[in-house]
Amino acid sequence: MGETTSAFLFPGQPLLKSLYEVSDGLWVKERFAYEVNGFGNSTGKIFYAEQEDNKLPIGHAWLPSQLMRKEDSRITLEITDIRVERLQEISEGDCSREGIKTVKMNCRTCNGSGWTYTYPPPAGCPNCKKTGIHNKPYFIELWNSLAKKGFKWESNCWVWVISFKKVKK
Repeated sequence: MGETTSAFLFPGQPLLKSLYEVSDGLWVKERFAYEVNGFGNSTGKIFYAEQEDNKLPIGHAWLPSQLMRKEDSRITLEITDIRVERLQEISEGDCSREGIKTVKMNCRTCNGSGWTYTYPPPAGCPNCKKTGIHNKPYFIELWNSLAKKGFKWESNCWVWVISFKKVKK
């Protein structure tokens, strides 16, 4: 079930062995809430913030993902591949799998419609030929906003590339 997706973890440069192995399972934590009855006791029902029908009843509050227990997780991943590569070797496809999305908008330069650009900011328009469509500049921006000092894009540090698939529960 599901396609292989890559995830880049912040490396500890001297780390020589991955924390994970192929076929290991990972459980995904997310914001959630327990349904409680009028006496403040849990009914066993769990609401997940990222579900489409995520409206909480009055008197309930979202809990941070850090508090989620493994048995309450609804998403499990199985590691299918682990490799090491230099950060700057990331492909355009891997940038997309890291969450950089392509959407359609009107060009701000020529006001042409139907052009494609990479979210967040526009990167190209086939009408006025302003720039090309590339995911990597926005991945770099995302990486640098999350990376610790010494692990920015310019350092071209080694990263663990972990591929996984979603597992049916």
